Amino acid sequence: MQNSLVLLESERARFAARDILRDTLDDQMSLMASGRFDNFRGKVDEAFLSAFILDPLFTDLFSEAQEMATRCADTDLGFQQRLKGALFERMAYAFLSSKTDDKNIPLMGEGVFQIARAVNPKNRVDNFGLGQVAIPGVYIPDGYMVDAAGKEPRITSVIECKLASRHKEKVFEQKSRAVSELSKLGVIVSPDPHFIVVSPSFHFLASQVGIDMVYMPVEQDIFEKGFFDDFVYSQYKVGEGKTLASLRQERNNFPRQQEVFKEVL
Repeated sequence: MQNSLVLLESERARFAARDILRDTLDDQMSLMASGRFDNFRGKVDEAFLSAFILDPLFTDLFSEAQEMATRCADTDLGFQQRLKGALFERMAYAFLSSKTDDKNIPLMGEGVFQIARAVNPKNRVDNFGLGQVAIPGVYIPDGYMVDAAGKEPRITSVIECKLASRHKEKVFEQKSRAVSELSKLGVIVSPDPHFIVVSPSFHFLASQVGIDMVYMPVEQDIFEKGFFDDFVYSQYKVGEGKTLASLRQERNNFPRQQEVFKEVL
């Protein structure tokens, strides 16, 4: 009897995951059809970043980061890394959404977490802020690529966003785990799912077998030495009680100033 109940719960969870996948996919397709991501199409480097910082993907995160910064010290490297990761994931989402079709619909963010949550309803959830959540012991990728052209949506790829070229071994470990975890979701999966790494336009793992690289239209140098460092810097200064307006003069002397950030200030 107990085994039957466990199986029933498992089946309910898998059906719930399928419903969430369908709903999330419908929402994403509606956004894409409305032209929501057209501002990112065909743009590179500063032009892409300029479009991004005027978009709710950035402005909503900016507001949350300002609030979090008041509770974080300058030495809180965890906050810095989470912020960089959250920014890049949102950029990747905007980029992928601007260049896909019915057979390649990117799902990232809350929907991906909810799918994992549906099949792990009793597990603890850790919320780190900035849209980053985890379920201990459960692998949750940054996103999925979904084929919506058939009768039922089908996951064709797992998406991971990588800013740095280090930890290549971890990428292969994630690939192996990602493919094995797909079978637990209760959703339809391609027979040979791909593993996509989204990275800035530099050579990351291009020569590695089994990894599909998607390069962002923004150079790595901008991420490492410009926009992100400026953004993190400004959050801490605002957290210290300074206003964005007062930062304008101060940032004239800040190294590696990027023109693209002026619209935020």
